[in-house]
Amino acid sequence: MLGLLTLVLIGVAVLLWVGALRDFLRTPAEQVRFVPKLVWLLFLIHAPVFGALVWSYLGKKPARTATRGPIHRIEPLVNSGSGGI
Repeated sequence: MLGLLTLVLIGVAVLLWVGALRDFLRTPAEQVRFVPKLVWLLFLIHAPVFGALVWSYLGKKPARTATRGPIHRIEPLVNSGSGGI
């Protein structure tokens, strides 16, 4: 049973590292924080699990969300039909 648990933990660690490495490779250099991309790559290679976690939380600048201000309705909420009750 211990062997199965070990394999599951290794599988999770590998998936975490592969996901972080894929995200790292797709991230433009302008969006990388704190150190150059080469340093992040070395960190991901030499400390796979810890490096993947740190990259996920600190490596990239947060994505910008589209904030345009309040939403203004053009049409009325209720369609005023033929009169009511």
